[in-house]
Amino acid sequence: MNFRGSFRSSGSRRIALALLSVTTVVLGGMSSAPAAPNVPRLAVGLRCGDVGGLIKALTNPVVTIDLNVDNVPSCTYVLTAPYRGSIRGLPIVHGSATIHGHGSTILRNSAIPFAMFVNNGNTTLDHLTISGGHCDQQCIVGGIYNDARLSLTDVTVRGNSGPTGGIWNVGLVTLTRVILAGNRGDYGGGISNLGNVTVRNSIVSGNSADSGAGIFNGTTGVLTLLDSSVVGNSAEGTGQFDGGGGVFNDAGGVMTIVETLFDRNETAAAGGGIMNFGTVALIMSSLSGNAASGVGGGLADEGNLSCAPCGPALATMYGGSARDNRASTGGAIFSKFTAAVITHGVAFSGNAPNNCAPSGRVVGCSG
Repeated sequence: MNFRGSFRSSGSRRIALALLSVTTVVLGGMSSAPAAPNVPRLAVGLRCGDVGGLIKALTNPVVTIDLNVDNVPSCTYVLTAPYRGSIRGLPIVHGSATIHGHGSTILRNSAIPFAMFVNNGNTTLDHLTISGGHCDQQCIVGGIYNDARLSLTDVTVRGNSGPTGGIWNVGLVTLTRVILAGNRGDYGGGISNLGNVTVRNSIVSGNSADSGAGIFNGTTGVLTLLDSSVVGNSAEGTGQFDGGGGVFNDAGGVMTIVETLFDRNETAAAGGGIMNFGTVALIMSSLSGNAASGVGGGLADEGNLSCAPCGPALATMYGGSARDNRASTGGAIFSKFTAAVITHGVAFSGNAPNNCAPSGRVVGCSG
């Protein structure tokens, strides 16, 4: 099935995302199998590059893995083929796994497309880079698939590609001091979320997609961004349902954004920083230097895709600033409906051709 075609022809990303969720069986991630009770945790230390050892360790139901115990600089574990003919590089985690990377990289280097990592249990990764994953339309994500509980700390997810580039989530994800950079997707270059994602002190930068270049927050997605930066991402699609250089928030999606910078994101459609069809609250955050070929350089609030007469999406911006954004109109903010966007104490300056549009629709903004 061509999911890109589904996005274009139906005009509904939600249908395509639902179909993608069904097809996760090819990644093996449909039903969670908890670890057996009272299974002791196995501790495994692996020398640099021991891919066979990593694969064997991950087949254990409860395991802690220390990579690069020999302290090799720039240590890399190279995956040259998918695991047992699947479309994933490593065994699925069904139980509990902790991987301490100690600065290592897990890298796909293969002509065969496969996702890097699939979590169906309780997984913690730290001080690790996941890179080079690539999936075609047979699977969902180049980097990490999660439908259970996943925690990343001091991890880089870089240079992965697929329908989603970096991370696909239908479970619970916590990202702390994570870098999502240079990933490419049709939707969600860095992250696609249909579950719950919390991002703290992290950077989402240089990702690209047709829609939601940094992050795509889907119709069931709950996304929290705290003290993070969404910088230099590019949404390249020009269709009615593209846009969101930094973040795309679909109808039904809920986002809370606190002390976060949206800077120099761009889109060939609407919503250079944020494209919103759901509910979003921005608190002491900044929209700066974002650009849209369409409307809403900083933020475009477009209403409900599936039911235009049903009324507006809702966006509220408390404090912070909107500076030097540009668009065809609504340089900082565009609102399709009156009073759908409310601003309190926001500093507007240098937006082109105007701050907010149409005139009078954005509460608390003029000019």
